[in-house]
Amino acid sequence: MDKAIRHYYGSEIIQKTALEGGVSFKTWLLELENGKKLVFRTGEDDPRYYENDESIVYIPNSKIFKREKQFYDGLNEALGILCPQVEVIDCSLQYHTQPYQIYPYIEGKPLSEIIATLNANEKSEYMYKIGVLVGKMHQVKLGGKSEYYIDSKTWRELNSSRLKERLGFLVKNGLISIIEIEELCSYAETIRGDFDTGSFMHMDVRPCNLIVNNGELFLIDAESCEWGDSCYELAQLESCNMLTAEFLSGYKTVFHTENIDFESPKFTVYRLRAFARIADLFLNLIDVSESEKKMAAERFLKIKNKVLNNRR
Repeated sequence: MDKAIRHYYGSEIIQKTALEGGVSFKTWLLELENGKKLVFRTGEDDPRYYENDESIVYIPNSKIFKREKQFYDGLNEALGILCPQVEVIDCSLQYHTQPYQIYPYIEGKPLSEIIATLNANEKSEYMYKIGVLVGKMHQVKLGGKSEYYIDSKTWRELNSSRLKERLGFLVKNGLISIIEIEELCSYAETIRGDFDTGSFMHMDVRPCNLIVNNGELFLIDAESCEWGDSCYELAQLESCNMLTAEFLSGYKTVFHTENIDFESPKFTVYRLRAFARIADLFLNLIDVSESEKKMAAERFLKIKNKVLNNRR
């Protein structure tokens, strides 16, 4: 780390502070002798870390860093500075033992740290602001020449395969059968309609990934970012209890929600996939209370059974 900072910034590190952020990375706030404050994110670019879990699709951290930079650059160019401005991505291992990215530190505090101090009206105001921010993000489109762009047909196929993968994780929990998975995936493959395949999607919008500075919001930790149908991110936000009335009120000021049918077959499949993700996360991947596990399972079962009953 020190060697990399000397090479790129010509300065010494005088203080290092570990930060939260990123499942696959270690993140540090670095204060330099020259007065700069930098974020240094690094992660092992080695699939052996995943060899004990065949269900995980391994994506090298070096690729995540590059994809994340394109996401940040695209939003910052279109909307003004709302995200980190990545200055360095180095995967050469010449100056550090792992791939890393460096960007200037965004002053402020995560919304997650201040939300407990807010009254009901203030919380509603922030949800409105988040809705505006996400709406603006969804209006930004990826150019067709980008390596990350996929067409509508490919997006539909990808959604179907990811749905099957996500539902498969819940078989061991007794929440779904193989027969039900096949039925649901067959249904997903029949869905036609408008698939917006170029929208910028952060895919992890939550208070810990929103920095508050003088009342303004900045979006960080976009390691899960995608470009595709913005309705899927709305379904994921719903699964995380973020799709509130205040959020939608802000969202529709820049993105017309009257054009979104939240009970359409397409959105229903997105909702099923999103709630399956939360159920898998709570039941199999992270440590949460038994009541939270129960709630995640019940929410998934409610949606699964609704889709199956409507189909039959």
